[in-house]
Amino acid sequence: MAVFGSVRVAGRVDGTVVAVLGSVHLDENAVVDGDAVAVGGRLDQAEGATVNGQSVSLSFFPVPWGVPAVPVLLGAVFMGWLVTLFAGWVFVGLFPQRLVRVATTASQRTVASFFVGLASIPGFFLLLVLLFVTVIGIPLACLLPIAYTVLQYAGQIAATYVLGCRLTNRPVSGPRRFVPIVAGSLLVAAFFAVGVVLLVVPGMARPAALFFGLLGVLLVLGLTQIGTGAFLLSRFGGAPKGALGGAAPMAPDLVAPPASGA
Repeated sequence: MAVFGSVRVAGRVDGTVVAVLGSVHLDENAVVDGDAVAVGGRLDQAEGATVNGQSVSLSFFPVPWGVPAVPVLLGAVFMGWLVTLFAGWVFVGLFPQRLVRVATTASQRTVASFFVGLASIPGFFLLLVLLFVTVIGIPLACLLPIAYTVLQYAGQIAATYVLGCRLTNRPVSGPRRFVPIVAGSLLVAAFFAVGVVLLVVPGMARPAALFFGLLGVLLVLGLTQIGTGAFLLSRFGGAPKGALGGAAPMAPDLVAPPASGA
């Protein structure tokens, strides 16, 4: 048995061969009296190899471990990053002031935004059920999942923008707002990319790959919930932070400059 590693059999095994998060390679003269099981890898049985029990291969991916998996997974990460960049570019171009307002809320009320974002999930399902029950709200119920998905994705971009501002040491209301989105989304993509590279390395690199992949997933989920909550707290970016609970100063780039000579 090998855990986080692979097994190669060139002779006879009086028992079962198991590889967890690894592959089982049976040479042409290999004989396994029991079962040959590969979990999270592949079962590579050469012609002439004999398995007297069952041959089982449970892979976590549609492609086997090794070189073919690297370009596929890295390509998926790269495409996801490009989609985020494009959506961020559209957001910055069409709604620059709303982006600043939502980002300001996410930056200054991070904890509240996170919990409001979490609460929006059961709230979404409850509202969906209520709309279906009322019958006349069925058309709205059909559009609600799309609207909520767009809201969460836009919230993720806004929170990624805040993360990028922290990484580049830029103010939330500063110029060149696309640069922080590039930096923040690149950090998120880097976790998945590192996980993919480590995934095909045998040994203890695979637990590290799962760790980086899990960090990437948690980061995306956290940014999504923070951004979604910030959207709701800021009234979809239509009001500056604090407008619901009292007056608050607007972001610097949303305040008109003083008249000359004042």
